[in-house]
Amino acid sequence: MAVSTDPLAGLNPQQREAVENTDGAILVLAGAGSGKTRVLAHRIAYIVHEGLAKPWQILAVTFTNKAARELKERVAAITPGGDEVTAGTFHSTMLRLLRREFKALGYPKDFTIFDNNDSVRLVKMILDEMQEERFRPRTIHSVISRLKNDLVSPDDFVPSATSPIEKVVSQVYPSYQKRLKHLAGMDFDDLLLKPIELFKNHPAILHNWSARWRYLHIDEYQDTNLAQFELIRLLGGPKPNLCVVGDDDQSIYGWRGARVENVFRFKDTFDGAQVFRLEQNYRSTQPILDLAHAIVSKSSQREEKKLWTDKKEGVLPHVIGLPNDMDEARDIADRIGRMVMSGKRMFRDHAILYRTNAQSRLFEDMLRGRRYPYQVVGSVGFYDRKEVRDALAYFKLCLNPRDDLALRRIIGEPPRGIGATTIDRLVEFANLRDLPLTDAMKRSEEVEGLGKRAMSACSTFAQQIESWRSTMEDTSLDEWATTVLTDSGYLPRLQSSSGFEDQGRLENIESFIDSLAEYGLKGGSLGEYIEEAALATDQDKYDPTSDTVKLMTIHAAKGLEFPVVHVTGLEAGTFPLQNDDSPSDLDEERRLFYVAVTRAREELVLSYAINRRVWGQIQSRNPSQFLREFPEACAEWESAKPALGVPNARTRMEPDRKGGLFGSSLGNRPSGSQTRTTTKPDKPWKSTANSKPSAARRPSNPEDIPAIRPGDLVEHPKFGRGIVVATTKFRNDLKVSVEFDGSGVMNLLQGVARLQPVKDFSS
Repeated sequence: MAVSTDPLAGLNPQQREAVENTDGAILVLAGAGSGKTRVLAHRIAYIVHEGLAKPWQILAVTFTNKAARELKERVAAITPGGDEVTAGTFHSTMLRLLRREFKALGYPKDFTIFDNNDSVRLVKMILDEMQEERFRPRTIHSVISRLKNDLVSPDDFVPSATSPIEKVVSQVYPSYQKRLKHLAGMDFDDLLLKPIELFKNHPAILHNWSARWRYLHIDEYQDTNLAQFELIRLLGGPKPNLCVVGDDDQSIYGWRGARVENVFRFKDTFDGAQVFRLEQNYRSTQPILDLAHAIVSKSSQREEKKLWTDKKEGVLPHVIGLPNDMDEARDIADRIGRMVMSGKRMFRDHAILYRTNAQSRLFEDMLRGRRYPYQVVGSVGFYDRKEVRDALAYFKLCLNPRDDLALRRIIGEPPRGIGATTIDRLVEFANLRDLPLTDAMKRSEEVEGLGKRAMSACSTFAQQIESWRSTMEDTSLDEWATTVLTDSGYLPRLQSSSGFEDQGRLENIESFIDSLAEYGLKGGSLGEYIEEAALATDQDKYDPTSDTVKLMTIHAAKGLEFPVVHVTGLEAGTFPLQNDDSPSDLDEERRLFYVAVTRAREELVLSYAINRRVWGQIQSRNPSQFLREFPEACAEWESAKPALGVPNARTRMEPDRKGGLFGSSLGNRPSGSQTRTTTKPDKPWKSTANSKPSAARRPSNPEDIPAIRPGDLVEHPKFGRGIVVATTKFRNDLKVSVEFDGSGVMNLLQGVARLQPVKDFSS
C-alpha cells in the first residue's frame, strides 16, 4: 500500500486547522458526514510525521472495535507505523490496562468479565434470596449501571434512597458489588470505575500511563458518560494534549448514561481549550441537510453549526401517510421492489429505520413474504444464543474457577445428578467458608445433607473441570473446546437429538468451534476471544457488503450511511417516543430524528400510519410533531392510497397553517390538491363477444400454472420487467396484477402469461 508523505493532503481548510493544532485541549465539533474520522486519522498521522510522538505513544478511543480497526488502517495508509497506535473502545482499552495492573487492584489476573446478561442473572440471584418480586432484575441492574456511570458508590446512594425501587436498589447494589469481587469478576461499568479507583489510589500508576500516552484522541465525545469524562480528565493531566471529536446534535444515548453536557463543559474543564467546527458535509444532499437542520436547530441547548454540501441538487425528501402500520410496511416493501426491478438500486442500498425493536416485525413479514433478502441489525446476536452462552460458560469457568455464575449456568447443562437442593447446600457451605463453588464441590463429602450419588456427581464434575484446566495450554483452541463440550456431555446430547431446534443449536456450536479455530490460528488466546465476544457491539457484527435490505433501530444506525433511508413510525407517542415531556428528553428525541435523517445519502422517505396496532389494540395516531417543525418546502408531501398492494395513486397533502400534515385525512382529499394517477390499460385476457380463445390462450390446469406471489420480480416478453403487486384466484386460473416499469399496472392471467420470477430471493 502506497504511503503518503503529506498527512495534510486532501483536507479542507477547517479539517486542516484541526489537524495542525496539536498542543493543548481541542474540541472538534464535527457535524454528521463532515469527515471526523478523516480528521482523527490525519491528525494522528501528522503527529507521528512531525516527530511529536511515536505511534504507541498515541491513544485513540472509539466507541466500537470496528471503528478502532478502521482508524488504525487509515493511519497506517498515511504514515509508517500507523498500525502501532493504541486504539480501542473505552472498555477494551481499560481492560488491557487492568490486566496489567491486577495486583494493585487485588484481583487475579484472569478475572472474569460479566456481560450484561451475566450481570442481570447475578442481580436476579440476589433478588431471589431477598424474596423480592416487585421489580424485574433487568430494571434493578439498569439503575445500578446508571449509578455506577454517574460515579455514585453504594455508600453514597444508600442514605439517599427514598422510593420503593430506590430502597430495593440500596439493598441489592452493595451485595452486587461484593458478589462481583467474590467471583473475581467485573461488569462493563467496572471496566471504567476500577481504573478511576486505581488512578486515585496509586498516583504512580496514573503517572506511568499518562506519560506513556502523550496524545489522547477521543471519538464520539458526545456519547461519553461521567465515568468516561473522569478518565479523560485523569489521563490528560493538568496540561493535556487532548483532542475530542464529537457532535452534540448526535448525542442519543442519554438513556444509558451519556452526558451531552460533557460537550458544553469542555471549555470550562480544560483551560485554554480551542474549538473547531466542521460543517461541510460529504454524505448527503442539501435537501436532506436542510430538513435535518430545521429539526435539530430547535433543541433547547446546542452548539451552533449548520451543515452544507457541494451536492446542492437532490431529490426532495418524501413524507407519506398510510392508513395503518400494515400499509406502511407494504408501501416501503413495494418501493424497494420497484427500485430493484428498475435496476436503479440494489437491496443493500436501502435501510429501514424505526424507533423501537418491536416495529421490525411487520417489515420482516412483508419482506419475507416477497422473498426479498434482509438483515436485522441488532437482533439476537450470535453470542447471545443459549447454546453459545452455555459453551462460553464452560470456558469461562475453566479460565476462572471462582466464576460461580458460570458454574451455576452449566451445572445442569446437561443434567448430571446435581439438582437444585444439592446446589443450595453447596452454596450455603461455600458462603460460610468464603469458597468458590468449585472448591465446595471438591469437598462435597463435608457438605451436610448430600447423598452418596450427589457427592459422587459433584466430585466427578470438579475433577473434570480440573482436567480441562490442566490441558488448556497443550492443545489448539478448537480441539480443546471440542473436548470440553464432548466430555461434559453437552455435544453428545445435541448430536443424539432429532429435534429441529437442537439441530440448529448444534450447527451454531459447530460455527462457534470454527471461529475459535480461526482465532487460534491468528495467535489469539481463549481469554482474548471471550473478551472480544463480551465487548462486541452490534456494528462489529454488521455486514455492509451483503445484498440485503438493512432493518435496524435508529440507535443501531448511528455511524452508518445508505443511499436510501426509510424513517418509519413518525407518529406522536412512537417517534418522539412517549416520555415525561421534559425538555431534555424531547431534545434527545429530536437529535435521534436528526441522526436518522442524516444516514441518507441520496433519498429519504419519512412515513407514518394513521392507525397502529399496539398491544393487540388498534389505536388512532397523530403524525409526529417533528413533521410540523420543518417548512413545507423541505419535502414533497404525499398520502398513499394502497391500490392492488402498491400505491399507484399519489395525493399531494394540503399542509395546515403551520406547514404540516395536520387537519387532512386519507379518506377526504383536501380541496385544491392535485392527483396523479396511472391509467390502467384494458385487460389483455378479455376477449370480444364473437371471438373464442385459441388453444394457446386457454386457461391451464391450476397445477401447471407457475407459482408466483406479491413482491416477485417478473419479466414479460412485451412489457419487460415488472413487480407482482397482487394475486387473486380467477376460476381455474390466477389473476396477477403487475406494475411494469413505464407501463403502469397491468392485469394478466397467469395461465396465459406464465410469468416466472426473475430471481428467486429465497436462495
